Amino acid sequence: MPRTKYTAFFIMVFITIIITLVYYINKNNNVDKYIVDSTIIESKFNIDRKLIKEFNEFSEIFKYHETINLHSYTNKDIVIGAIAHMLTFNDRTIVIGDPRMIKVSLYDEKGAHIKDIGTVGNGPGEFRGISGITKDYNDNIFILDSILRRITIMTREGNVINTFPAPAPSDKIIAERDGNFYLYFATSHPDLPVISYRNFKKGKEIKSFGSPSQHLQSIRLPVMFSGGFCIDYNNHLYVIHGLEYSIFKYKNGQLIDTFHENPSHFVKMERPRGGLSEEHLYSFTPVVPPLLCIDQLLVFALRKPAPEGHYLEIFTTDGEYLNGKIDLPDRYSLKWVDNDGYFYFTYQPSTDADGNLPNEVILVYSLNGFEINR
Repeated sequence: MPRTKYTAFFIMVFITIIITLVYYINKNNNVDKYIVDSTIIESKFNIDRKLIKEFNEFSEIFKYHETINLHSYTNKDIVIGAIAHMLTFNDRTIVIGDPRMIKVSLYDEKGAHIKDIGTVGNGPGEFRGISGITKDYNDNIFILDSILRRITIMTREGNVINTFPAPAPSDKIIAERDGNFYLYFATSHPDLPVISYRNFKKGKEIKSFGSPSQHLQSIRLPVMFSGGFCIDYNNHLYVIHGLEYSIFKYKNGQLIDTFHENPSHFVKMERPRGGLSEEHLYSFTPVVPPLLCIDQLLVFALRKPAPEGHYLEIFTTDGEYLNGKIDLPDRYSLKWVDNDGYFYFTYQPSTDADGNLPNEVILVYSLNGFEINR
């Protein structure tokens, strides 16, 4: 082979090696970079802010659509301990995390039981405590187990994809579209972060950020009132603690805004003296998880001091306070909002004539003044 051909050959080999090295370096570096800017979705809802501000009653602000009674065609005595965590897939399959029965269950849109995924235990695909569930855009389910301190990723068919440790005090979990996920720590310790952002393949921490406020540090009650967090369609992360009426907005781990209101119906918790009594527990209005985000809206509930019940609070993602102190009907709890803007509440019926407590039912509503673009 002539010298010029050898030279050309070695140059091509050298270029190929360089390109390969650059590819793998960038691939590895991306594990430590945020990729949340890669998926930007345009708003698909119209919001009538003025109209939402005018509502005073639950029956004015929400339009009822349907009641979903969870049932099984093969087991008439299906028992639900508590619908603590809920989400839906795009086909409106309902996923419920039940920490009392220690199971994750799938139901169709009419409430018929499809299957349970995972069982009670310590092995792969088994749980001891379910403190949160989330999903990615492939409908894989992430289950946070607060007792075993681990995260299990499963397909909707129940196959285990991955399992890795969850550092304490992990309290909530939410996944991005690509499967990378955030853990929320309900902590008041000044040296601990509030959020950990992690890679879905190995559970490796990419970045941690956020810190509890001075008020939360003074109270020193880390987990009892945990609050929640959510992601909007532009991948902004919103965080609210259970004892503070402030929403913290993050982008790529940087705090970019704080929404704070001081409505008259919000009662701040002060540090208890001489221990936390039952009387003290009902002297303030903690945030009740979850914090829900749909398009340009943020929605959450406050627990009333007394009598028992909840207020509903509504912000926009740019920080405008639209409404608050909307009384939820008795025994209602806010649980989920799907991609079409349907809000899912649970309702707990009273005990029957035999003293048995019936299963919770799901009630589906839409929000007036919040319409899908047609």
